[in-house]
Amino acid sequence: MFDEIAPSYDRLNHLFTARSDIIWRRKIVSELQKKEIKFSNIVDLASGTGDLTLELLKLNPEKSLQ
Repeated sequence: MFDEIAPSYDRLNHLFTARSDIIWRRKIVSELQKKEIKFSNIVDLASGTGDLTLELLKLNPEKSLQ
């Protein structure tokens, strides 16, 4: 079912949340950066389209999605 809605999911999510979904993802990354904790692995379970995962990569940009 998700494969059918995935192409429009992000656009609708941005619309329905008035783009606050983007803000909270960036806030998560910002708060984690303030903690100055070094992460070797981060797992985003049930990530949907992966937007949070892409933001979390900013914590360690030399790591790539594998």
